[in-house]
Amino acid sequence: MTDRSIDLFVEGLGRMKADGTSVFNPYADNGEARARLKDYLQAMTFRAPATLCVGEAPGRRGCAQSGVPFTSLRVMLKRPFGLFDGFHIERALAETEGTAPMVWDVFQQLEFCLPLWNAHPFNPIDPSTRKNRRPSDPELNEGRDVLDEFRKLFPSIQSVVAVGGSAARLLGRIGCAHHHVPHPSHGNKVRFRSGPIDLLDRGAIR
Repeated sequence: MTDRSIDLFVEGLGRMKADGTSVFNPYADNGEARARLKDYLQAMTFRAPATLCVGEAPGRRGCAQSGVPFTSLRVMLKRPFGLFDGFHIERALAETEGTAPMVWDVFQQLEFCLPLWNAHPFNPIDPSTRKNRRPSDPELNEGRDVLDEFRKLFPSIQSVVAVGGSAARLLGRIGCAHHHVPHPSHGNKVRFRSGPIDLLDRGAIR
């Protein structure tokens, strides 16, 4: 896939509307987040991956800051596989986020690198607490067109892994065959880790 296709996809995300109260678009008015996502996608397309991993939605301390799914700024500082050389990230801004290091720890241990995306591309917010919330069914449906466009960036994809129930529901609705592993949050790290291991051992993903 060409760099132009990636540019169009990412800049399109930046133009999409979100009310900012119940949903936050991390790509709007944030050129650094868009640049990081472009860099990540370009690196992933170069690898011609066979497997796509789809999560739930950006978390406020992870993708909502970094622009890259399942990835916090702190994870980027560690450069888990050398993709982010050249980006200056202020260490003071790199907050701790629970899911991102769990996901990357597992993938690093397995020496498994694959593109990551979310069922809903933006950060759902509970207006009363300003914390993350699960995307509603209508919000998941809004994410389906974005997911379709994302998948077009990776014609080499042969299998899809849903991380958590929200991703599995959306993939089921659009008729996309997928494998389902638990989301690593809320004490599910061990169960999450065993999912990709089992799929790799069975040759279901590669």
